Amino acid sequence: MEGSFFKEMPKFKTPEEELDYLRAHVAKREEELIGLGHIEHTKENAIGEVIEEYKNVPAEKAVHESNIINKKEAEGIVLQLKPEPHDIVMEELLGIVITKGIKNALSVVEAMGNPHIDDDFHRVLVQYLKTGQVALDFREDSPVYKSLNMTLFEITLPPPEDEADKSKGFKEFIGAMEQFYAGMQSISIGKNNEKENYFTLEVALQNKSDEVIVYAGIPNKHISLFEKQILAFYHNAKIREVTDDYNIFNENGGSVGAYASFTQRAVMPIKTYDNIEHDPMNPILNVFSKLKTSGEGAAIQIVIAPAGDKFIDEFHKILDDVKSGTSVKHADDNFYKFNKAFLKAGKDLFFGHKEKKEEENKEKYMKGRRAVDEGAVEKIGNKIKSTIMKANIRIIASGDSKERAEAVLREIESSFNQFSEAASNSFVFEQLSGSDLKKLFHDFSYRTFSSDKTLPMNLKELASVFHFPVGIGSQPQLKEAKAGIAPVPIEMGTEGIVLGVNSYRGRDTDIHMAREDR
Repeated sequence: MEGSFFKEMPKFKTPEEELDYLRAHVAKREEELIGLGHIEHTKENAIGEVIEEYKNVPAEKAVHESNIINKKEAEGIVLQLKPEPHDIVMEELLGIVITKGIKNALSVVEAMGNPHIDDDFHRVLVQYLKTGQVALDFREDSPVYKSLNMTLFEITLPPPEDEADKSKGFKEFIGAMEQFYAGMQSISIGKNNEKENYFTLEVALQNKSDEVIVYAGIPNKHISLFEKQILAFYHNAKIREVTDDYNIFNENGGSVGAYASFTQRAVMPIKTYDNIEHDPMNPILNVFSKLKTSGEGAAIQIVIAPAGDKFIDEFHKILDDVKSGTSVKHADDNFYKFNKAFLKAGKDLFFGHKEKKEEENKEKYMKGRRAVDEGAVEKIGNKIKSTIMKANIRIIASGDSKERAEAVLREIESSFNQFSEAASNSFVFEQLSGSDLKKLFHDFSYRTFSSDKTLPMNLKELASVFHFPVGIGSQPQLKEAKAGIAPVPIEMGTEGIVLGVNSYRGRDTDIHMAREDR
């Protein structure tokens, strides 16, 4: 970078001023990189270079004094979090947020290369921003904005109380989960959710804990929708906001992580709960029950984004080709290659390039003809029977050593073998390392959607892989609701001493005791 972008600069009174200023310099640096022959990742590189230089600018040079929060206010925010040995680090990072902005603080955390601190700093930022004392300096559709505008909830369900509930069986409970996923599609914006709004579902056992807990990360603007959907299908569920995010990482040990992918084309389905004779969550939770209370932690995180009719339309076209005798592989390849070729043809036509000969295109895209694979036709038909959503499946494990963490990771991965469907599809996990692993830890902690790790899964597949565990009595570590919940009686008075608060279906009601009740 030639010279410095920040020799002369204004003192920003608002985060918006800071953002506009930095964007202008990012655009300028991006042009410089392109001029130097750098074609790939120019935007990311430009942003990185500008932020790297900007973070060294003294606070008094960049931040207006009216924007600096006093020490007492900052301490109040930090004290809302559970104390940990490195809380002084959190205070220092919060000071960077206050004086230099969120982006610089994130850069510092990234440079530290400590997933434990990265995870804890996320909870600090979330709680800090919820106080309303500072505005986000990110676009609403940016990954960081989405991440920090989410609320984490703990979901617990009581065990079945009567024989009627027990006789329903796990398949009926999982069927309700399909309806839950269907209802959560309302978080989408646009026909195919182009901005990739999403939510997360997680099961975790944090380090220094012996409870396996189910969590949900929900966009703040859709909390009411989430509560209504949960309670509509699991009316005895307890939903509690978690202000102190869990942390699975052993700071002094080793941590590993992996992403799930399909072994075959995404158009082919995995095995679903209607063809499994046990609750699929049982083997998964069984792995967590074997972990040590201290020094070990693990989590499965599923990030789910609605996709509208995008995959249904695509898979229907692939199915048509398979019905005409094309193999699944060629039908899948042909569809996506044709889309690219179609876009290129439009570009060539616009710029006056010659069109390819029709016969060449026909030969290229009609390969793989053979007898119709009726089994594949049936399986693809099952895949497109219900709406398809986009999902990331992440597994993170931590232990006293990297070897122990890898052993835990392999055990969790093996629990997904139950979803393998012969002559169809199954899961395979890619364990990451180096900078890729570092990014995975960050995306896990910040609950960020990864577009390059997308798995198209229909509602039945999603419900099979992750559903709220009900009545799994063999899992003593699974946190369950200890008592039922009910709304306040209609005749409850509104005067007298406040004894407590009734929380039911997202609504809090004060419980009073009047003088005549004593």
